[in-house]
Amino acid sequence: MKTDTAKYYPEIHVIHADGTLVATISPDNKSDPNFGSSVYVDNFRDDHLKINDDRKVRLTLSDFKDRRDMMIILTVRVNDHKGQGIDKNAYKQAWYRLQNEDTN
Repeated sequence: MKTDTAKYYPEIHVIHADGTLVATISPDNKSDPNFGSSVYVDNFRDDHLKINDDRKVRLTLSDFKDRRDMMIILTVRVNDHKGQGIDKNAYKQAWYRLQNEDTN
C-alpha cells in the first residue's frame, strides 16, 4: 500500500544575506511568485519509466539573476511514516539522487 505523503522529498530555501527567509519551494509551496519558473514537481516521468520517488525542484537560474546577496539551500526532507527512526544510509542515497542529473 502506498501512502499519500512521500517519504523523501526535496525542497529549496532562498535566504537573503541578512538571514531572512525569502522563499521555500516544497510540496507544500510548489512555486513562489518571486521565482516564477522555479517549481516543485512530482510524478514527472512517463508511467513506463516511473520510479516511486519521482520528485524534484526545478530551478531556473534566470529567476535569480537580478537578486544579489542570496543563498539557495537544497535539502532532502524525510517523513517518518512508521515511527521507526531514520536510516542514515537512505538519506545518503536520497541526497545522491537529488544532486545527480541522471537520477534526479
